[in-house]
Amino acid sequence: MLQTVETPSAPSIFTTDGSAGPLWGLVFKNLVLVVLTLGIYRFWAKTNVRRFLWRHTLVAGERLEYTGTGGELLKGFLIVFLGVLLPLSLVMNLASYLLETGMGRIAIFLWAIGILAFFYLPFCAVFFAVRYRFSRTRWRGIRFALPGSPWAYGRVAAGWWFLQILTLGLLSPVVGVRLWSYVFSSRERPRGCTEHSCPWSSWPCFGSAQSRCHLCYIFCHLSRKVDRGRIMNSGP
Repeated sequence: MLQTVETPSAPSIFTTDGSAGPLWGLVFKNLVLVVLTLGIYRFWAKTNVRRFLWRHTLVAGERLEYTGTGGELLKGFLIVFLGVLLPLSLVMNLASYLLETGMGRIAIFLWAIGILAFFYLPFCAVFFAVRYRFSRTRWRGIRFALPGSPWAYGRVAAGWWFLQILTLGLLSPVVGVRLWSYVFSSRERPRGCTEHSCPWSSWPCFGSAQSRCHLCYIFCHLSRKVDRGRIMNSGP
């Protein structure tokens, strides 16, 4: 007579030991400081929340580490504002002025450049943001990385977004999967990782190429949730 033997399930690779109470306390502290500094502290507030989430998440028993700083986020904001948004705003205002002075062709050309830039650059910014979070995530002292071109991602994302509009949103699930697949199709093993320190092939969650970056996807998703204020209560 055959007997079935139940084998214990493998322990989860991803575990957390944080609770909602300290997180809400941190969010409240950040909110007060953001108000007192007229919004300037929001870059450091975002960094504090990310560090909390990373610090209380363990992968194979080892904690993650977030090494980003509020100063880096502020620097990135200034680069985008002074190097992209302000020049584009000036171009659009110049186009309006030229249109009023009878130089319609030049005005239309400038308007076209501005509209294309406002449509295309936000997708590139998404890739830059995800790559930044990858590069500031460490595990066992190993830094993650996200190769690839943000400009190529911007073209792909813009095309899928256009198809999404044509189908009245019916392709939204497909677009989301395709874009994340594109992002993860060119990723590499975390820098400094060796077969001894990071035996990917022996871990189910890192067995395939796409799943190797699933961890960073989780934290990109979590940080967006926190950035938008949609923090959900969770137990310890």
